[in-house]
Amino acid sequence: MQRLNKRILSINIHLVKWAVVVIFITAVFDSISQTLIQPIQREYNLNLDRKLNQAKEIQHTFSQPYVWNPNVDSLEKYDVGRWERKTRTSWGGRKLKNESFIVVDTGLFYMTLDPLFNFQLGKDLSDTANPDISTNTRGFIVQGAIGKRFSFSSSFYENQSFFPKYLSDHITSSEVVPGQGRYKSFQTGGFDYAMSNGLIAFRPWDFLTIQGGHGKNFYGNGYRSLLLSDNSFNYPHLKITANLFENKVQYQTMHASLIELTRLPATTSSESQFIRKAGTFHSLGYSPISQLEISVFEGVIYQNWDSLGTVPLPGSFYVPVIFLNTALNGLESNGTNSVLGMSIRVNPIRNIKLYGQLAYDGFQNITSVSYQAGLHVFDVFGLKDLHFQTEYNQIDRYLYMHSNSDLAYEHYNGYLGHPSGNDLSELISFVDYKWHDILIRMKYSAINQFGYVRVPGSGGLTQNIRVENVRVYPEISLAYLFNPKNTMMIEVGYKGRESANQFTSSQTDWIFAALRMNLQNFYYDF
Repeated sequence: MQRLNKRILSINIHLVKWAVVVIFITAVFDSISQTLIQPIQREYNLNLDRKLNQAKEIQHTFSQPYVWNPNVDSLEKYDVGRWERKTRTSWGGRKLKNESFIVVDTGLFYMTLDPLFNFQLGKDLSDTANPDISTNTRGFIVQGAIGKRFSFSSSFYENQSFFPKYLSDHITSSEVVPGQGRYKSFQTGGFDYAMSNGLIAFRPWDFLTIQGGHGKNFYGNGYRSLLLSDNSFNYPHLKITANLFENKVQYQTMHASLIELTRLPATTSSESQFIRKAGTFHSLGYSPISQLEISVFEGVIYQNWDSLGTVPLPGSFYVPVIFLNTALNGLESNGTNSVLGMSIRVNPIRNIKLYGQLAYDGFQNITSVSYQAGLHVFDVFGLKDLHFQTEYNQIDRYLYMHSNSDLAYEHYNGYLGHPSGNDLSELISFVDYKWHDILIRMKYSAINQFGYVRVPGSGGLTQNIRVENVRVYPEISLAYLFNPKNTMMIEVGYKGRESANQFTSSQTDWIFAALRMNLQNFYYDF
């Protein structure tokens, strides 16, 4: 048996060596222009979204992060006639306005390195009891490619923050900073937290892309996703994408390792571990023409632990066939929780995108149907870089739920879909305008959500009753963009929040000024 194990190990080592050789040879022979991993960030990707909307070539936009080639991609032609930033000649001018801080480009190897920071000061004008609001973020991001086929991205953030009261209360209750992981207490009322991610992408053939690492994903064409969003914390995953039949069909399969922030029984370790679970997320998209894309989706959470210890994953977890697990186990079983969905994007004319989603779930034999409908208009009234977006989300009371709360459609105490969870309706709108290096952004959202509150009952007892909570979020900001390569900007703005139900109400009037970079979505409008 030992000899057999050594033989297997030797074979595996040789396979790894040959894989490295194949990647290197592929990179050498395809060294003209690199493929890069695009960050998932709404404002950062606005111009790319506009070009994708106008493209005559078929482009699947259902799944992010995008892996694309900026040097040969046909989308570049859709920038013709727009304002172009002046290229600086001095080293300092280029680094401030045009380039990443460090750039290495040999033709075969390409890499950029940028510092990441968010130095932000603010005040909640409605809360005189709490100290000033601030965030101090330092970090870095490395992005690059080896040849045309292999790309990578890695980043790290270290943060200390003092948040407005509504956000501090949520963090304390959920034990995580939204989308950014667990925290340690910092001074009085502050939070110390860190986050890292790393992704690689390999394209052995033009039709096939393999992505893996520790990060986030987003499925959909709107601001929210009911199916899989970048709201929750990073997670390890492996994703394979195949584009077939002249790019008209895209099949994608992803396997992920997820965590429920519930401690395992005490062990000999100094700190008990958390409950682990697994997830698969499969999609099949069809785009007969560039103006239309229809995708179907299956997301499944698998039990990986119970009171007796580790639970082996079923065979269906390893089979990358969409809807197989749901066909075998239904929407809810003792060990699985499925969410099914459909997404559609229609571009009726050059500057308009219509989009929507359906999500289908089951909880204790109760069927749950939720939907999204949205409109995105680019270059409104012919004014370049003036964009308008509005979106409506209606989420059923039982979406994401499971009879075993450890199998809910969640990761790290954050919903894998909509940040606010379920039992809600939401209307959200944006106006974005860019004039040269000046950015203006306005946003308004209103959420009506039902939930339970504990109130005094008869006989001195308390009872839970279901009440409606109404929340509105007006926002406006003005920014000067120093460098579009790394999104370094100086920004001032206002973020409001009003929340009320029949028993309580609260208000936030958050003004802020920041010198920052903006390469991830963080959702504080829940």
